[in-house]
Parts: sequence; structure tokens; C-alpha cells
Amino acid sequence: NIPESAFVTLVNNGDFILGENKDLVVTNFVSQLPNANLQWETVEDINIGIEGSILSNAITFNIERYQRTSKDLLFRTSLPLFTGAPSLIWQNVGSFESSGWDIALGYNKQIRNITLSANATITTNESKVAELAPGNDQLFGQLRAEFGNAPLKITELGQTVGLFYGYQTAGIFRNQTEINSHSTNDGTLIQPNAQPGDLIFVDQNDDGKIDEEDFTTIGNPFPDFVAGLNLNLGYKQWDLNMQWYGSFGNDVYNYTKTFLTSGQSNRNVQEGLINEVWSETNPDATIPRLTTNDVNRNFGRSSDYFVEDGTFVRLKNVQLGYTFNVPFASQLRLYISGQNLLTFTEYTGFDPEVSANGGLINGLGIDFGRYPLTRTYLVGLNMTF
Repeated sequence: NIPESAFVTLVNNGDFILGENKDLVVTNFVSQLPNANLQWETVEDINIGIEGSILSNAITFNIERYQRTSKDLLFRTSLPLFTGAPSLIWQNVGSFESSGWDIALGYNKQIRNITLSANATITTNESKVAELAPGNDQLFGQLRAEFGNAPLKITELGQTVGLFYGYQTAGIFRNQTEINSHSTNDGTLIQPNAQPGDLIFVDQNDDGKIDEEDFTTIGNPFPDFVAGLNLNLGYKQWDLNMQWYGSFGNDVYNYTKTFLTSGQSNRNVQEGLINEVWSETNPDATIPRLTTNDVNRNFGRSSDYFVEDGTFVRLKNVQLGYTFNVPFASQLRLYISGQNLLTFTEYTGFDPEVSANGGLINGLGIDFGRYPLTRTYLVGLNMTF
């Protein structure tokens, strides 16, 4: 979805100091240029599949291969400075190609008083950039002022869309000797401001310094596959339903680590941090040293320190019910249920299933500290006359 303001010119006001007398001037200026040529995105799908059943429909299957081409995609792109409107503008730029598999398997069986139904799904997807705006082979997203206006996301021609972008790290300096060894052939320190306990940033282009030329792809928010499992079990008047799903092989950009593990801002930090950060007595820690003067910019640069494995398996819903035989109703069913009761993951944030503003491409997998899914318990009664 795009805002209605994308089609109109926006005007803002501001105060400026001008002239030799440094007079305060209140004026209006164009803060956004319109794009009257915006149009809907278009999608072309090609699907080939097979479905069937065996053992008297006890086992069912559906296998489908799909290819999708998305054209005239809507993105906010930067304007040249000579326009006088230093902002982003919505444009229809480029096309993406997606392909993958949708696989569904089912099993249904009844043995006397026991009924069992199980349905599993597996979906894969790979999306790559086929075309961008003329003259552009890269699009950046999620620019952060805290990182010097550097982007967290990159979409590059011929590559997977919306990858995480930043510096690659090679661990933490444990002593001054390691800092001195991280140098050029003539002995110049690559990170002259580093101290023991600081992150080691990789000099990708071997020019003896760490700057934006060393940015690289540091993670992929898209999973290798997602899977779901729906189980139904019945025994006489009892019934049990469980819904599981999971995401496998995806990364999450845990932006909350900029304040939960740094100790720089006037904010709380994660519990037990003092025992987990680097110190002389804890030289093998994976969290940089605590300091109020981060001259090495451990927490002032986008890097793979913030990227974590986002694989998870979640029990989305479980419900247990019992149906009573009563004379005053055709059915009386009492049930208890729970939602989001269990999540299995190694992700250290609140919730691995996250997305920020920016849509599927520029928002997926970025954790700015969104409130996690709530755990819910319900007791209900269904009555049919």
C-alpha cells in the first residue's frame, strides 16, 4: 500500500538564518515531489502441478511448481539533490522473478473409535531481481541515522531481494596483540581506535581501512522453506487439534542489540549482560565490551553482529474438547484452547517472526523491538439445539 500523498506535492515550513544580519526567516519549501504516473503492480503466474490419492484416499498429495514475475514494482527511491526536494519518491521500478514449490501431504484414517487426520505443507520460494530502474543496479532500504545514514537492506540486480547489508565481522579483539596483527603489510593498523573487547571488522577490499567500500551482504531474511502441520485426533467424544508451523534457514536483523547490549543510551539492558560481555576475565565472549565511548563504533555500524539465525517452530494453536450427550441439546461441547503456547528458536530477541515498515522486501526480518505475540488461553462452550 502507498499513501495518497504520493500523487501530490507536499509543502513544509521551516526557520532559517539568512544574511549578514543573521535574520530569522520563516519560509515554506517543497518537501516531496509527486509522481502522477504511478500505476498498479502487475503479476504473471505460471503453475504446474499434480495431485492425487492412494490407499482409498487415506493418503493425499499435491505438488506444485510455480513461477511468478512481478512487474512495475512500487519502491521509494532517492531523488537527485538538484531537484531541491531532499526526500524519497514512489516509483514503479523494475521487476522480480519468484519461483518455488508448494507441497501438501494428507493422511486420514479411522480405526474403530479413533479418527486421525494429519496435513503437512512445505513451501519454498526464491525471489531475484530481474530489472531495476534505468541506470540503477542497486536499491537500498531502511537507512538508519544511528549508523551514519547507512542502509540495513540491499536489493541488487540478479540477486535475492531485500538482503541484509553491512560489515562482516571476524570476532572480538581479545588483546592488543590481535589489534596490532589486524594491519596492512606496512604495519598500519586497520582499526586504530580499537581496544581489547571491540569487534573486528573485515577489510573486504584490502585498502587498509574500514569504510563503506567494505559493505557486503550479511544475511538473508527469506527462509529456505516454511512448513506447517495440522493434526486432528478423535476418540469417542474427545477431540484434539494442534496447529504447528515453522520457518527454517532465515536470518533476523536484531536491531534491539544496539541498546540492549551496548550500555550507551539511557535505556535498560538485557538481564545478565554484565556477565556476558567481553572482559579480561571473559575473553571468549561474543558481545563487545561495555563502554560509554564507542570509538570503534561496535554499535554505530551495521554489521553481522546484529544478524541471528531466525529459524523457529511454533505451536500456533491447540484445542482439546469433549462433547456431552444431553437431552436438551443436539450437541454440547466444552473445550479449552491455547494460542502461541510454545516457540522453539535460538533467536535471542522477543520474537523471531518479525517485520518492520517497508513491506515484504525492505521490512521482512528486521526487529526494532516489536511487541511479541501474546500467549492466550481460552475456555469455551458450544451448544447446538
